[in-house]
Amino acid sequence: MEDVFQDKDGRTIKLSVEHSKACIYFKMMFQRGAVASAIIWKEGDVAILKDLFVDDEFFVRQQNLWKRMLGHKTSSYNFRGQGIGKRLLMDVIKYAQTNGFKRIEGEMNGVNKDPDVDLPRWYRKRGFEVKGAHISMDLFHL
Repeated sequence: MEDVFQDKDGRTIKLSVEHSKACIYFKMMFQRGAVASAIIWKEGDVAILKDLFVDDEFFVRQQNLWKRMLGHKTSSYNFRGQGIGKRLLMDVIKYAQTNGFKRIEGEMNGVNKDPDVDLPRWYRKRGFEVKGAHISMDLFHL
């Protein structure tokens, strides 16, 4: 599964999905680096969301040799607030639905660098039930 889209700033982002027997790894790539990722583990008919991350400080090495020699070594980008996390979570939900999972569950680990983001509210807005740090979504009625 691969998909290409643009974030709110017009940057081209490529989604790729890698599979193993135990987990599925979703990556949002910008140029040659992952700017966001999600991991789900397979536990029967339940998809366990183990991690969902969007980079707030992504560095890209200057490609032009002359610019590097003049001191322009890297560029820094913030990918938060661009709709990438929402897109990534929607792709996880879509994947789980189309691959026979009946439920998505996970834990919010509290590592959130953006104090303006209320994670419980963010997950509720996307259809998850939140109880403490636990999040869940039934997929059979969607």
